[in-house]
Parts: sequence; C-alpha cells; structure tokens
Amino acid sequence: MCAALLFMDRKKAMLAGAGLFVLSGLPCKIDVSTYEIETGYIHEDVRLCVLSDLHSCRFGKKQRQIRRILEKYQPDIILMPGDIIDDLKSDEAAFELFEVCRPYETYYSPGNHEVRLPDEKLAEYWMRMEEMGIRVLIDDSVYDRKRGIEIAGLHSLPHHVDCSHAYVNTLFHHEGCRILMSHRPCFPSFYKGLQCDLVVSGHAHGGQWRIPFTHQGLYAPQEGIFPKYTEGVHALGNVKLCVSRGLNRSAYYIPRLFNNPEIVFIDLRKKEKA
Repeated sequence: MCAALLFMDRKKAMLAGAGLFVLSGLPCKIDVSTYEIETGYIHEDVRLCVLSDLHSCRFGKKQRQIRRILEKYQPDIILMPGDIIDDLKSDEAAFELFEVCRPYETYYSPGNHEVRLPDEKLAEYWMRMEEMGIRVLIDDSVYDRKRGIEIAGLHSLPHHVDCSHAYVNTLFHHEGCRILMSHRPCFPSFYKGLQCDLVVSGHAHGGQWRIPFTHQGLYAPQEGIFPKYTEGVHALGNVKLCVSRGLNRSAYYIPRLFNNPEIVFIDLRKKEKA
C-alpha cells in the first residue's frame, strides 16, 4: 500500500515537473534581435525593423508592447514581409499594428495567409493600409534616393518558385542597396542568384518548437525537420537572407515552445571606402 502511494506521488511529481518544463518554454515576451550589415551602397546609416507573421495576434491593448519596442529602438524603416493578417482570424489586431506603424516609413508585402483571402477582400485591405500610410509592394518597388535604398516586395511565392531571376531583378531600377521582401525563406538557392543585397523573410516561425538553449527549430514548412533558415542573417553568396521568427504565438493551435515571438532590427552601416 505504502509502495503504491509512493509510486503515485512520484508519478504526480514527474507530471507536475513535465508540466512546469513545458510551461516555462511557452512564449512569454517579445524577443528583440539586432544585426549589423555593412554596405558600400547606402548614403547614410539606416535602421530597419522587421515585423513579420503577426497572424492577427495582440500584444497588449492596441499592440502596446510592440509600440513600446518601436519607440525605444526608433527604426527609420519598417518592413513587413507578410502574414500580418490571418485568413482564419479577425483583422482587428492586424490593423491595430498598422496604426502603431503610422509614425514610421512602412512597407508591406503579402504572405501565404493573406493571399488565401478573396480578391475583393484583399483589395479592400490594400486600400485601407495605403490610407494608413502602409506602402503595399507586390511585384513593385520604391526608391529612396536620399538614403540610396531601393525596396521591392515580391508576391507570396507558393510551395515552389514560380518566377525567374530575371523577373525579380526587373523589380529594381536603381543602383544602390537593394532589399527584397519575400515571405518564404525556404528558397536559398533562388535568392542567391538575385541581383539584390538583402532578402527579408518570415514564415518559418523559428521552427515553432526549438530545442532548449539552442537556436535550432524542429520543423518548418518546405524545410522539414531541423530546418536551417528559421531565424537570423544568412550569407548566400553576395546576398544576405534575414529571417524573422515572427510574432505569432501559435500555428494551427500548436503553441511555440522555447521560442518567443521576435522583432528584428537591422542596422545598415555605410561602409567607408578604403
């Protein structure tokens, strides 16, 4: 009898410990990741912010947590490479984020969740965003002559690359630092062949579950088990690929584990001539 009770107590203790272990790995705050990239193309230093994969989540009243981070780091340009709006959720939290971004120069390209929406709804969203000062770039670009930066947004690539290097290269029309927003990071060999300097992506959610105390995610769409391109800055020949873990808390009701939501800041530093 005593042995049975002792076994039950140990079992309960193990279950409780396992529960605490899991809960300790659930996202509880927004991580801020910062990177520096030197380039000889820009005319002055520029701070970029990457806000990706909100999936209509809310971080405090009217996105208060995100607002405070932006106010602290004061980016010059905000890049949104898709999945800010989730086709399965209300759009209210997404537009709260767009409102937070009003004071900043902000550019947006779509992700796979947005393009699942009906064309009429998307047209309505694009119009509302433009009215709020969010520049929507879909196979289009904008050139900042003062800073020497050209920013392009690619349509949301499906599960395969459906366009050529030549097509993407025609989105750029100026010399300078060329930045491409493209939602899916899982096409490194394609990005490597582009005539641009930086590709900004999201989509992979940091691998959703990460091995504790590492930066290794367990799974990402189109990359499979132990994916490589789920966060950070990766050198692909002359092109750098920056992948944000994004802001969503779960994917199809599967919560993140040991993988906080993330906001990325990239400081582009003017490289002095030798």
